[in-house]
Amino acid sequence: MRYFVSLVIVVTLGTRLVAQEDQDADSPIKPILRMNSDSPYLAINAMQFDRKGQELHAVGWNKRVQTWNWNTKANTLSADPEDLLEVPIGPGRQGNLNAIAVSSSGRWVAVGGRSFGQHESAFDNDGLMWPAAAQSDKQWEAQGVIFAHDRQTGRTLRLQGTRGEVLSLAFVDHKNDHNPQLVSLALEFDRQEAELSGTLRLWNVDDAECIAVNDLLPKYQNQPPFQMTVFQQGRPQATRVAVTWGDHTVRVWNPQDNQISKHQLVNAYGIATLPTGELVSSEQGAIGVWNANAGFQSKVPLPGGRAPIQLETFQSNGKTYVLAVCFHSSR
Repeated sequence: MRYFVSLVIVVTLGTRLVAQEDQDADSPIKPILRMNSDSPYLAINAMQFDRKGQELHAVGWNKRVQTWNWNTKANTLSADPEDLLEVPIGPGRQGNLNAIAVSSSGRWVAVGGRSFGQHESAFDNDGLMWPAAAQSDKQWEAQGVIFAHDRQTGRTLRLQGTRGEVLSLAFVDHKNDHNPQLVSLALEFDRQEAELSGTLRLWNVDDAECIAVNDLLPKYQNQPPFQMTVFQQGRPQATRVAVTWGDHTVRVWNPQDNQISKHQLVNAYGIATLPTGELVSSEQGAIGVWNANAGFQSKVPLPGGRAPIQLETFQSNGKTYVLAVCFHSSR
């Protein structure tokens, strides 16, 4: 009798799984009830203004792309009631967004994070926890889908191939939207080492194609303060990517020859690109304009010698500002 019951349970589970797959393929997606609000109700992971400073976009754990519009007459921000972009979501962290990028013209918006894969359990079914090494490359790639939305035509492209969670995104600053390119930074699963490692990719957005990849960032241990920025260098101008990874080193990636140069800077956690195309970074409690060949051109000390973990640049009334987010300890 005991063997008979076991056999029935196996057959029932197998039948249920097949039926679920057929239902997913033929039935419309079930609506998911969620809360919308003018302000984020969970952690924000990334924000970005458009080039004109008229729109502020934010993404995070609420799994939405929220937009606020700037009213120049009233000097206020008002929430847009419609989400700019909707992405597939699931329970837990499935659907969390870590990164957002806006093209220089504002036409393209790209988001990425821990995407929801069709092989994963949804809100209305059960699932099993699988070790990382047991997941296939296809399953890992389902977790790292980047969504690129064309606001002019309304189409949304899926950039696929990233084998893990996307951490940061940045568009290459072209003068127009012809052949837009996107750079991504992600934690991808290294099957040989059975570890997560930092990986950079360059994408042709129109073709949804990865045209360059470099996985030579150090292996992931604990989440370090990191930042990525894209800049142009040389004549003719060529795309370069600068990355900090929490190890007192600025790495500059050349996608053309796939080489990375390393530059030691103590407490270099934040890095950003100025509107002039120059880089601003930090070292030992100060920030300044930095060049991979010549080093720092100038430095400005920060109060208390704090180390900035993130740098952002913006322009207002013809002036350029650098915003530094720093470590702070309270007693």
